[in-house]
Amino acid sequence: MNHNFEDKDAVNQPLLFHSMSTDDDNESIHKCSPSSRSKWFAVPAVEDQGIKPVSENERTHTRIIDNFTFWFSIASNVLTMALGVLGVQLFGLEFKAALGCIILANLSNSLPGAFFITLGHRLGMRQIIITRYAYGYAGSRGVAVTNILASIGWSILNSIQAGQLLVALTTSIPLAAAILIISFITVMVAIFGYAVLHHFERWAWIPTWISILIMLATSATKLSITTPTSPSSNDIGAIVSYATIIFSAPSIWSTNAADFTVKQSTRFDSRHLALLSYAGGVIPVILLETFGLILATTALSGQEGWEEANDVGGLVHAALSPLGIGGNILIGILALSTITHNIPNAYGLGLMLQNLFPSIQHWIFTLAGVCIYTTFAIAGSEHLYTLFQNLLPFMTYFYGPYVVILILEHFYFRQGSFKQYSRDAWNQADLLPKGIAAWSASLLGYFGAFLGIKQPWYVGPLAQVMGSEGGDIGVLIAMVVAAATYIPLRKIERRSGRQ
Repeated sequence: MNHNFEDKDAVNQPLLFHSMSTDDDNESIHKCSPSSRSKWFAVPAVEDQGIKPVSENERTHTRIIDNFTFWFSIASNVLTMALGVLGVQLFGLEFKAALGCIILANLSNSLPGAFFITLGHRLGMRQIIITRYAYGYAGSRGVAVTNILASIGWSILNSIQAGQLLVALTTSIPLAAAILIISFITVMVAIFGYAVLHHFERWAWIPTWISILIMLATSATKLSITTPTSPSSNDIGAIVSYATIIFSAPSIWSTNAADFTVKQSTRFDSRHLALLSYAGGVIPVILLETFGLILATTALSGQEGWEEANDVGGLVHAALSPLGIGGNILIGILALSTITHNIPNAYGLGLMLQNLFPSIQHWIFTLAGVCIYTTFAIAGSEHLYTLFQNLLPFMTYFYGPYVVILILEHFYFRQGSFKQYSRDAWNQADLLPKGIAAWSASLLGYFGAFLGIKQPWYVGPLAQVMGSEGGDIGVLIAMVVAAATYIPLRKIERRSGRQ
């Protein structure tokens, strides 16, 4: 069958540079032709693949271990450690209770992403294109808008946090300059696409983990897992709320997990890809969140010099400050570690934007997206940080229903068969579902979540029964409601003949 891989709104775009042959692990990277430019000045061109499906003869990514190192690198940053700090500093849990939340929540929250990775590999489609097979052509635009807002919001927070850590090293660097440094490195990798991104993440975790291991060795004799008891210690509500935060943390990757396997060889067993990706995501998260938890319990134990450390930046500084200049260098490396998280986020942001405007190459959107969130991060570092901290958690209540709907669509309505996805339908609205069932179930799940959310300004009726002060079970409720409503709604929708 002759498949059409061009979006109906797309136009052919010339490459910025002429292509030349590449190594197996440098797929879709184009370099300057020797005839037009000296090899010393040969640079990779931006990726022009975009959201169109990848054909089998374009599957030149042959390093299966990249599925492990990619997700391992993304999770290896100080932002992950910050989640561990919350267990005792925000929720007042004892060490064992917080550790249990970290382990159990992380063992389960990476499963959807590992599954979506297999869809990207088998179908050669980006996550947002796979989304069309449940949400429809127009409906996928709504998913894209939701994810664009979340990506920009989280990127603003990440950039500000990393910038503040860099500023703490020296008073000579203003926060705006620190944010610009982080954003510049991010965009210089993200715009060159899939292959450069994988190559970067293949090695980027190494300096981060060297710094972390040195920090662990330096502070080993000071670390403590003893926490002061409080009324909320091991309260079921606090445990549930903390577990929910840990479970929801990687939810944004569920909307672009498939993006990073579309060019991998069809000779790979998808089960191996899923296992490697799952392990690569789970192992560093559990280790780093546990280390963050230990740093927080050490500060609460009264360790000299750690008493004023009330966030991950302060804890890292307290642990590494005895090393002097060497410690400052390691703190700088850890601050820059957030880039491993921001780069794939920026890459996915470009693809989401291209889903709205298919005729424009996605690298342009990646560049524009980074410029937008960098501007906001610099202009509103004081006010937007608090605003987004309060608003962004509400985005996670959408991702739960999204995950459930795509899983049900695959296993229930398409019988778990990849053959049930017509590749010719990817850009044909009349061959895709209307998306009414998916969006109806998503919205019902989202608003149903308010029965179980726990926020400073509102506690849902079902959340109130969780422990003495309530516990957040909004994500769980959202997923249950979406699952219960999607099946009957989708059956009705399928009667129209739109599969």
